Amino acid sequence: MTETWKRYQDGLNFMRTDGLIDTVKENERFVAGDQWYMVKTTELPKPVINIIKRITDFKVSSVMAEEVKMNFSVQGYSSEVNSENKQKYEQAADLFTRYADATWENIKQTQLSEQMLRDSAVTGAGIVHYFWDNDIKSGNDVKAIGDIVGEEIDSINYFPANPNDSRVQSQPSIIISYRELVSNLKEEAKENGVSKQLVDLIKGDKDTTETFEKAKDELGDKTTVLLEYVKKDGEIFYSKSTQNVEIVPQTPTGLNRYPLVAMNWEKRKRSCYGVAEVSELIPNQKFINKTLAMWMLSTQRTAFPKAIYDKTRISNISNGVGQAIGVQGDISNVFKFAETGSANYEVGKLIEFVMSATKDVSGANENAMGEARAENQGALMLQQQASAIPIESIKRRYYQALEDIGLIWADFWKVKYNTQRQINVLDADGNQETLWFLGTEYQDVNLNLKLDIGPSTHWSEAVTVNMIGNWLQTGMIDLTEALEMLPNNVIPNKQRLIEKRKRADVEKQVLYKCMTEFIDSLPQEQQLEIQKMKPEEMEQKVLNMMSQ
Repeated sequence: MTETWKRYQDGLNFMRTDGLIDTVKENERFVAGDQWYMVKTTELPKPVINIIKRITDFKVSSVMAEEVKMNFSVQGYSSEVNSENKQKYEQAADLFTRYADATWENIKQTQLSEQMLRDSAVTGAGIVHYFWDNDIKSGNDVKAIGDIVGEEIDSINYFPANPNDSRVQSQPSIIISYRELVSNLKEEAKENGVSKQLVDLIKGDKDTTETFEKAKDELGDKTTVLLEYVKKDGEIFYSKSTQNVEIVPQTPTGLNRYPLVAMNWEKRKRSCYGVAEVSELIPNQKFINKTLAMWMLSTQRTAFPKAIYDKTRISNISNGVGQAIGVQGDISNVFKFAETGSANYEVGKLIEFVMSATKDVSGANENAMGEARAENQGALMLQQQASAIPIESIKRRYYQALEDIGLIWADFWKVKYNTQRQINVLDADGNQETLWFLGTEYQDVNLNLKLDIGPSTHWSEAVTVNMIGNWLQTGMIDLTEALEMLPNNVIPNKQRLIEKRKRADVEKQVLYKCMTEFIDSLPQEQQLEIQKMKPEEMEQKVLNMMSQ
């Protein structure tokens, strides 16, 4: 058994003692809508009004609503400071800032950020792991090998040496566990010079108890693999192993930071795993589901009357519509319907109250979701700003995670971009240009990172459209200017319409110039007569005169 495996078992025991694994598995089930898995009855209805998913989706989207831009700067330097490295420092800050936007798109950081937020809401901690993939080839005229790749890691697969410390970079070591095909591991072990005797010890297992429900059924022969990062004298080393075999010995990465980011939805003292949003919602979700189920069952039992008849006088009865029932003798007291109970509508009010109170407490009420009515757009925005206060602390933790991500990228660039490569970035006008980038040139440059937080995309567009409409109505701008200022996704084929308007404007300007020259050529009396007309009448009069 490897030493890494022993540390991994210690981490699992910590999770089991804390009840973390069972909590995470239950939370994932409830968000997915599997909320009756413990109930075995066949008679009771099993309705699901999944307010947990509704609240979680809303809050994740709210946190991600603002646009984010990474801005790098050099520590201890500004444009006013005289330095012999002035050009290098300014070039580093500009290049890293511009390439951060390109990297964001290349590795699909928006999707990774959303998954990190969703995982933190569901499990308490959202974790993203970045690594260097040598299989990626970039460039055409100048080829480059390898680039950064990101992946989300489940919190139950994250084992820091000190789980009581939420700071990633303060950990002496970190283990990530995952499942891998035995055939792939054996091939990798052979390539790394592992002896055949040890390679034969790499065997498959069915140890999937400490994982999510949908991950228990696997295809292929797999086993658990441990990827461990260790920090020694400020440098990060990594190793890979199974229970009994070290596949990759401790190898230097050249990095100064762990390539991992962990974000807690809510902080908890002395815990790196935090508190999940979903954990607090599950008791209310269970109450809503169970109360609604019993209400539905009661309605089913009492809403439709049961027939009561005398079997000595009616041998067989049909419930068909309009069918006659034959009896022998007097028909009194032969057949009747049992009286039904009345529905208790107070139950429905209770369910609505619990749902409403749950949304209010979680900061996902009608005002926040835009479902409430407001007198105008400004009032609605004020209501939403007030409702957004409960998620401000979550946003701050999210932005801190993004800053950590940017610094990890910079660490990779300064170490792994060790040959000249061509990169695509955007210039100040938003046009794409190609630059040369040799990251190791800036290895001795210490950088800071600050986020620029833009307005919410959805609501900034609504405000922009409303404002442009007001300007257009008051004559402050013309239609062409309004079209140019509108967001791109508001009007289909906007650019084509703008070009058409500009051509029309040019043609109109030429026409007005000709009309002015024509008026100047007229006798003074006619000029005075035309100038007294209204603009529309003047234009039509001059056009008629010019056409004669």
